[in-house]
Amino acid sequence: MAVRADLRRISRLYDWTFGDDNVLDGVKDRLASSTTPILLILDNCDDSTVDYNRYIPNGDQVTVLLTTRLSNARKYASADPQDAGKKLFLRLDGLDPDAAVNLLMEPSETQDRDHDSFADAGRIVKALDFHPLAITVAGSLIQSAVYSLKEYANALDSRLAQAELLDTESEQARYKKVSATFKVSAEALAQLGSTDTSALDALALLDILAFMHHQDVHEEIFVRAWSYEDVILLSWGEEDELDEEAELDIRYLSPWHVAQCRRFLHSRPLDERMHAFRKARAHLDRLSLVNVDPATKSVSLHSLVYAWARARLQRPGEAWASAASILALSTEGRKDRQPFSDRLVRHLETSFQFASGLRDGAIFPPQRELCRIWYRFAWQMYRTSSTETIALCEQLVERTKDCCGKSCTEVGLVDAQYILGIAYLKNGQVKEAVEQLEHVVQIRESLAEDDDPDRLASQHALATAYYRNEQIAQAIELLVHVVKVQQKRLAVNDPDRLSSQHELARAYLDADNGHPAQAVELLEHVVRVRKKILLEDHPSRLASQHELARAYLDDGQLGLATELLEHVVRVQEKSLLEDHANRLASQHVLARVYWADGQGQRALDLIQHVVAVWQTKQSKLQVDHPLQIQSERFLANMLEKLAVSDEALDPVDSSSADHDPGEQA
Repeated sequence: MAVRADLRRISRLYDWTFGDDNVLDGVKDRLASSTTPILLILDNCDDSTVDYNRYIPNGDQVTVLLTTRLSNARKYASADPQDAGKKLFLRLDGLDPDAAVNLLMEPSETQDRDHDSFADAGRIVKALDFHPLAITVAGSLIQSAVYSLKEYANALDSRLAQAELLDTESEQARYKKVSATFKVSAEALAQLGSTDTSALDALALLDILAFMHHQDVHEEIFVRAWSYEDVILLSWGEEDELDEEAELDIRYLSPWHVAQCRRFLHSRPLDERMHAFRKARAHLDRLSLVNVDPATKSVSLHSLVYAWARARLQRPGEAWASAASILALSTEGRKDRQPFSDRLVRHLETSFQFASGLRDGAIFPPQRELCRIWYRFAWQMYRTSSTETIALCEQLVERTKDCCGKSCTEVGLVDAQYILGIAYLKNGQVKEAVEQLEHVVQIRESLAEDDDPDRLASQHALATAYYRNEQIAQAIELLVHVVKVQQKRLAVNDPDRLSSQHELARAYLDADNGHPAQAVELLEHVVRVRKKILLEDHPSRLASQHELARAYLDDGQLGLATELLEHVVRVQEKSLLEDHANRLASQHVLARVYWADGQGQRALDLIQHVVAVWQTKQSKLQVDHPLQIQSERFLANMLEKLAVSDEALDPVDSSSADHDPGEQA
């Protein structure tokens, strides 16, 4: 043992003679009886099976400095003589930023010490989480001209640079390599695993964490996945009873995913799995391989531990399949957005990004099982507006084509194409959405009855795409059909029915000849129902009130339009940021109402405010938002009218001044 060997060296240094069995007690006694001050350093006390109190002398003249990666080492610290409620324990989380930059720059004699160099150095030390050994190794790579500062700052996200950083030796460090400091902890767990299986569970958990995002892995992910396993197994029944259509269906996870999930902690009752998970997590936390948030109990990994955890795997595809299956099962087969979705989506994005680099044969998921994972990921990513949604959905469509073969027009592919179509629509790729959704509607109309929910959903989505593509007549024709069917089969307060009625009313307002009376009738009904079932500041309730006010404006009912929009704006001013697009859209339409009603000064003040906010926001967007263009055009029309008017604030005809819809985003 390293500590005992060091104590032998101390005994030789002072020419103290003890038998091998008495070295520990003998050295402790001699140190404790010393009359001169002594500093005893117990370095790298990282073995969780050792009680280091055995090596700490009790003499008044001995000060002991103990260094360790064990998170529970506070128990070895003595009380602070200046504050009895505290212990002399210091947790080192990394260098401070200035010291880290200086450590990186010091050996880099060939680097210019200008503003850009220090900025690049700041990026590097931040990416390395201010880890001293990692910064030392990075400095040596830069000094040897393998990289310039800027090149290294730009390369740190690459797997090549991460592997090089972990495995490059440093003469200044005891462990030589960054990876060695983590290997010590992993080897300690492996050794402990011979008598404590929870240590092996900890290593298995580390493998799974390597393929999720490195921050905020919530316990809830695992609990939801384990709770959903039995639902999957019951829904599939005996595998030999499955027909071809069920085999091709990508909408549902399968027993294969349950099997991958059960590679970690196997099949146990939920309470036992929870207990085992927490014991495994505690092992990793105790060895500082992870950090556990004391409030949320979520797990985070240092970025270097995270890179090392993947690099150490002999079969990364197997670990990825387990992690991805756990993530997919945690969605519980749901398509809607949940509070849980926001905590989950970063892990889904990370899992998707890693998958492209994994190709280790049979360990990687069979094509159809991968499609089922992507389908579950796609819905949660779509609901949370993830920037990876389009890329994932496009890959989902291509992979589903590969695994469905000739049957792809009937089963599987149409579901993948549907979510790709609505993702295109949400992303503003309207023409691509129309093309994709026309195909989906054609297939579903040939397969399903008029009142089939999937058929109606795809028709609604296509109509919305037509509307945004300015194919208003086609949107109205399709929505009239959808609303007619939904009125027969859905309750009055059904969200899908209300949404279709809302969309139809918008299309009526923006038709070439306009149908404001029909829009008013529909929207008054929608507003009445939503007021009963939704909170005052719910986006859908506010959107229908906004559209109803717009319909009142087009129908010449200015008093009702003013009253309703002023209410909407008041609510939005409390619930939305000043530059939120929906708040600005409502203020824009209210300015139009004021102008049409002869309240010129109020209209001018409000639209000038809207334009000013849009122009401030534009620097963040980098491109003009359509609503910004509409507001600027309306203001220009007002100012042009005022310039030729005999009266300072003579109102103009709202319909000729501004043809924009002013719709809610």
